[in-house]
Amino acid sequence: MTPFLRKCSVLCTNEVPNTESLILMGDFNAHVGADTEKRKYVTGNSGPGDLNNNRMKLLRFCANNELSIMNTFFEHRSVLQYTWSRKLVYQSR
Repeated sequence: MTPFLRKCSVLCTNEVPNTESLILMGDFNAHVGADTEKRKYVTGNSGPGDLNNNRMKLLRFCANNELSIMNTFFEHRSVLQYTWSRKLVYQSR
C-alpha cells in the first residue's frame, strides 16, 4: 500500500464515525474492471474492461475500509469513462 493510501486508511478507520458517510474522490489512475463475483460491494458491473497495475492497490484499500467504487455501479457512455486521453497527432509531409 502506498503512503497516501495508508494515510487515507487511518482517516477512514479513526477519524470518520460509523454514523457518517465518507466520500473519497480523486484520480487514482486505477482501471479496476467489473469483477463483482470476488468484490461484491466494492465494484459494480459497469467498470471499464481494461485493467492496470494500480487496480489491486485500490481494490484492497476499498475492501479493507468497506468502501465502494461508485462509478462502476452505473453505465457510462464510453466518451465519459475516462477523464483524460492522449490524442496522437500525425503530420504528413
